[in-house]
Amino acid sequence: VRNCNMKFSFRNLLGTVYHSGNLAFTSDGFNLFSPVGNKVSVFDLKSNLSETLPVESRFNITALALSPSGTLLVTANEEGEVSLISLLHARLLCSHRLNGHVRHIAFSPNGNHGDSIVSVRFRQDNSLDLLSVSRNGRLCFWKSSLDMKHLDSKGALDEEEDKKDAKIFYTRQARHYLGDLVLDSEGKRVQGATLTAADYCARIKVLVTGFSTGAFFIHEVSIDSIQGEGDSLTMIHSLSFSTSGAISSLAFTPSGEWVAIASEDTGTLAVWEWASETFILKQEGEFNMFTHVVFSPDGSKMATGSENGHVKLWSYNDGFCFQTFREHSTSVTGLCFGGAEGKIVVSASADGSVRAFDLIRYRNFRTFTSPTPAQFSCVAVDLAAELVAAGAEDTFDAYLWSVKTGSLLEVLSGHEGPVSCLAFSPSPVTATKMVTGSWDHTLRLWEPATSATSEETMTLSSEVLSVVWRPDARELAVATLDGRITFFDPVQMKESGSIEGRKDLGVGLSSTDLITKEKVREGKAFKTISYSADGESLLAAGDGKFICLYNVAEALLVDRFQVTQNYSFGGMLDFVSKRMRARKPEMDDREKDLSGGVEKRVVLPGSRMRDMTARTQRPEVRVSSVAFSPTGRAWSATTSEGLLLFSSDPRNNLFRPIHLEENVTPESVRQALADKEYGTALDHAFKLNEASLLQEVTDAIPAAEIEVMCSTLTQKHVLRLLSFAALQLESSRQVELYLRWIHALMSSHALALKGFSRPGKLQEVVHALQKALARKRDQLTSLSEHNKYMIRYLSRFKTDEEKMEEDDDDDGEDVPNEESD
Repeated sequence: VRNCNMKFSFRNLLGTVYHSGNLAFTSDGFNLFSPVGNKVSVFDLKSNLSETLPVESRFNITALALSPSGTLLVTANEEGEVSLISLLHARLLCSHRLNGHVRHIAFSPNGNHGDSIVSVRFRQDNSLDLLSVSRNGRLCFWKSSLDMKHLDSKGALDEEEDKKDAKIFYTRQARHYLGDLVLDSEGKRVQGATLTAADYCARIKVLVTGFSTGAFFIHEVSIDSIQGEGDSLTMIHSLSFSTSGAISSLAFTPSGEWVAIASEDTGTLAVWEWASETFILKQEGEFNMFTHVVFSPDGSKMATGSENGHVKLWSYNDGFCFQTFREHSTSVTGLCFGGAEGKIVVSASADGSVRAFDLIRYRNFRTFTSPTPAQFSCVAVDLAAELVAAGAEDTFDAYLWSVKTGSLLEVLSGHEGPVSCLAFSPSPVTATKMVTGSWDHTLRLWEPATSATSEETMTLSSEVLSVVWRPDARELAVATLDGRITFFDPVQMKESGSIEGRKDLGVGLSSTDLITKEKVREGKAFKTISYSADGESLLAAGDGKFICLYNVAEALLVDRFQVTQNYSFGGMLDFVSKRMRARKPEMDDREKDLSGGVEKRVVLPGSRMRDMTARTQRPEVRVSSVAFSPTGRAWSATTSEGLLLFSSDPRNNLFRPIHLEENVTPESVRQALADKEYGTALDHAFKLNEASLLQEVTDAIPAAEIEVMCSTLTQKHVLRLLSFAALQLESSRQVELYLRWIHALMSSHALALKGFSRPGKLQEVVHALQKALARKRDQLTSLSEHNKYMIRYLSRFKTDEEKMEEDDDDDGEDVPNEESD
């Protein structure tokens, strides 16, 4: 049942750019490591890319350190577990549990030993002098009694001698009170402002400090003036990063040109170039949980909605958010792209509005409302992007609007409960058909363009939570509250199959649960489902720690993906002991360390009173939405941790041959290329299913032979080669070569592909090609625009040279004429 193309692995985590702990730069200053929950994200500031390491800790990460060579990463979590990660292979090497909370980790300069440093830095290289910063904002400079040359490594035999040696003493030379610099709008000192983060760059002697008010200061430290009469501290910048949260971490690049700033309260991460006062990177994490995620028709973009009403657009390739719409005033309850090219995004909200956003000018160009106030729970757009439909929770009706005019066309009544989901048919033949699901246990099929009454009604066993069409519109999948997924034939409106998946959800317990796991499972169900591009597989998830991938034809579970291994979330335990149930709620609250935040109230011994406003429950792990990419090679899910991306990129998979024979080897492929037997080489490469080998063959075949080779391929090989070409276009520099392959394949097999027996698979390949071509077009357009004026300058300069050469030639022709005269 398992398809080799359905082997997905974790790719990236979006929506969360910083959670807690410190930041770290690589030695070149172009890569920034940021802890995001129990994972670590890496931001490439040079290529403008982000990725998350596929290594998870059991709890939230609170500290990390990067080795000087840049090949090892050490992390520590809330429970004192320290992990060593190889950055070359992105694998966990080993872990060790300490007996206390780790506040900071640091490698020694040569990378041989580790030492703990808390707000203490060496003033300059090859010196033992220190500077220290305390929480009250006091900065102190300390002079060491010894120099580096007086230090020596001694063995065990020198212990008696070592006792006679002089010890290292520090003498305070100067001190400054940085807390006096934190002022309000009226110029008065802010009372209670504490210093929460600091970093010092010894190379350029610059200190940066951050405070609980969101303000941060950059000072130049004058080493020569510390002992003299001059001022040892000169302010360079005084700015405010955030007015609603404290600065949690600060980090200089090794060169000191950039400083990374992070806030745990707002989930914001930024890299600031203080000399030019510009942001190199600024990303705002989504503090509220995502509610929906959808892919654009070409798979290059994603749109997400969240509980705070924000609609965000994400780039699938680099992982960054490039646009945020904030028009909604409360939670986004529905989201979808409109049109074959995905030029609009439509969102529904509980604030009683449905909004359409233009992705060319990035504006809200239509706002749809109902005649009477209603809280919308879902939204859908037809294939031609001419109609918008939304279901309401309180009025039990579905509303239909025109995108062009914004006017209300129909009010579809008939349901006796909240309309929880609706969807238009994805087929051009039945594009005006729409299906709605409700809590009244019914599923209704509508033809809103011709009638305001439902054509068919199907009664189900429980409340309907989600409904989706298969990409070819020949099947409907419905998720209900009893944990079942039921499949229907939309023409006959008869049940064609079902899946009992409640036990596959992987429901867990929290430390405060007083009921059994079986009782907890009774209230859980799949709340979101999505078909794959070929319609052969179905993703399902809900209030559980697993995302399930089913084979539709066999109604079997193909794979399960665990959302997280972070036990800082609730609902992760399989068993709760009596000891854990007896723990006081205060023991589950993580204390805020010196990095910032509100101090936890100390409970006096014997006191029965405690802080009733303190949170006693951890957020539970759950999945609110899943979506398959139209390319079929990736899918995403909105979870408690953020936006998860999974990919089936063949470059990350193991060796999985399709048809392995004794004489089919990489050596036979290369020998066939050497003998110019290109057909044999291509056939053997297909059988081995090795991407690098197939690339070697396609690159070696001469351009004159491409059309001949394409005309002899079968339909199965044509689709595989088109999919491979789409993948290569995204990463290879040989754009013209793969465009020749695509053109030859489509020219030779276009008519035959129209009658292909698996239209879903064909649609998946076409979407992959569309995505690759669109991305390459954007890259070339951006490069041409960037170099447009340089090309103009060079072309004019070349023209001037040609004119000068012509003038020289004209002068040379006149000389003989004068002599002849």
